[in-house]
Formats: sequence, C-alpha cells, structure tokens
Amino acid sequence: MQLEFSAVIPASPGLVFALLTDLDQHPKIFRQIKRIERLTPAPYGVGTRYREIRQFGRCEAAEEFFVEALTPPQRLLLVCVSRGVRYESDFTLIADHPHFTTIKLVFRSRPIAFMGWLLSPLSFFMTGTVRSCIEQDLRDLHAAAATA
Repeated sequence: MQLEFSAVIPASPGLVFALLTDLDQHPKIFRQIKRIERLTPAPYGVGTRYREIRQFGRCEAAEEFFVEALTPPQRLLLVCVSRGVRYESDFTLIADHPHFTTIKLVFRSRPIAFMGWLLSPLSFFMTGTVRSCIEQDLRDLHAAAATA
C-alpha cells in the first residue's frame, strides 16, 4: 500500500521540522497520540527509537518507530516494523515562502515476513483508517504550527 498526502503549514520548515521531531510534545500536538516512550536517549537523530501509544477508535495501539533518515529541515523517514510488515512515513518539507511550508508525506507498507504476506489482502480494509489518522495528524500539525 502507498498513500500520499500534502498540506500547507503556516510556518517555516524549521518550525515544522521541530514540531515533528520533538517527541516530548507529540501527545500535546497530535490528539490521537496518548504517550511516547523513549527507547533511546536524546538527542533525536538517525537511530532514535521510541514507542508511540495511539488511540484507534476505542482501542489503543502501541508501535515502535525508529528514525531511518534525517535531513533537517527537509526530510524525515520514520520506520515501524510490526507483524511482518514494514511501514514507512516519509516526510518532505518544502519552503514555499518564509512563513509557509508544504509538507509531503508518503506512507508505505509492504510485507517482509510470512505473517505480513498472509495478512496483506486485509490491508485494503485498513486504507480508510490509515488515511483518516494521517489526515488528522496533519490537521493537528497545522494547528500547532499556527499557534507556535
């Protein structure tokens, strides 16, 4: 599965990047994130690992992420490997104007183990939920940048 998103954020790429990479603030910025558990010490960089506990409807889901690529303030690649599937959230920030940033997000998932291949036909049914979560995160990021 691959989903692509784009949003204009009313802030500089530096501020948007800072919001994306400030793990301690994620539960305050993103309404679906309940808490973050750091698995590696600061500072934030390639190799940083953390667990994100997120609300999905009436359930909570905990997933472990790691930073695979980081080019401040232009690119951030987050990876999660879970249940035989590799998930990627690839953020690109483009300065449109000193006070506006276009954020492009490509979300990819691909099976990498037997369980992932077995469950891959069901990914079709998850597309709407994933899209809705990411769109809400982008709205929350927009709101946080507008008030920062």
